[in-house]
Amino acid sequence: MKTYGKVEKYNGYSGSILGVDGKEYLLLEKEIVEGQVEEKDDVSFVAEEYETPEHHEDIARFVKVLKKDDKKI
Repeated sequence: MKTYGKVEKYNGYSGSILGVDGKEYLLLEKEIVEGQVEEKDDVSFVAEEYETPEHHEDIARFVKVLKKDDKKI
């Protein structure tokens, strides 16, 4: 499901996004499909859960940086 959030941390390879739902999502460089991501950018992404018996991770996939006129937050 497509959702929106703000990049909290990003070092060029990985980071985190705080979604509008209050969850923290893992941001990976390979998942960025449009725009150059910087900290504090508003982004849209597809939220995906990765779960094993020992581990749970919320992942941001197909991340796009929103232009100023596209912002939904």
